[in-house]
Amino acid sequence: MFSWLSRRKNTVTKVNALRAVTIEPMESRQMMSISVKFVNVDISAAAKAADATLSSLRTVDVQATVTSGDDFLAGDLLLRLTTGSFYNTGLGGNGPKQNLWSTFPHVQFDTFVSGPNFGDPTILGRKEGSGAAVFSPSEVNVAWGDLANTGAGTFTIARLTMTANATGTITGNVFANSAAGTAKAFSAVIKAAPAPVTTGSTATPAKAMPNPSSPAGRFILTPTTTAGSTRARLQ
Repeated sequence: MFSWLSRRKNTVTKVNALRAVTIEPMESRQMMSISVKFVNVDISAAAKAADATLSSLRTVDVQATVTSGDDFLAGDLLLRLTTGSFYNTGLGGNGPKQNLWSTFPHVQFDTFVSGPNFGDPTILGRKEGSGAAVFSPSEVNVAWGDLANTGAGTFTIARLTMTANATGTITGNVFANSAAGTAKAFSAVIKAAPAPVTTGSTATPAKAMPNPSSPAGRFILTPTTTAGSTRARLQ
């Protein structure tokens, strides 16, 4: 089964073709002007004040960069945690709900997917399997589209807030309007945040010190090397 996404008359449609598909060598007209990276995001003091749970959590954004003349069309993402859990606030949802951020700042760090500029996405279903999108304590499994023609820029298309011990592998695809039938794959491994480094002696109480190679509140992400996948740029 081969699937793709297309924008038609201001709608986003997920299409499944049951017939055989011939894959041709990539030509210049098929080159996609979209890329993916992961960015660690600092949780704001206002959000932590609104929900103290966030004080011990971490947030990572999946960001898409679209070059001039193109537009973000859609994406899909699967992350099943092997340890840890996602943050899902009761006021949040599958999208960003940006209109609530000023009154309820913790909603800004809910786990969600998004259109460019934190626009409301069109939820299409799951990346893997059938049925409604999954946003559970241990799994995000979603496919979504964007109806707005935003153009070039770097945009957050998913926000994942998790516990410090969260581990798992993110896999997904993004689609650009210029090549709606061609997926740009990405993947990365999330590792748990390392334990703090301690210093001191029997005469001086030990003092917790952050590991300089992994700033407090940050995830360690490692690109995977699966053949055929585009390795995301990590920072």
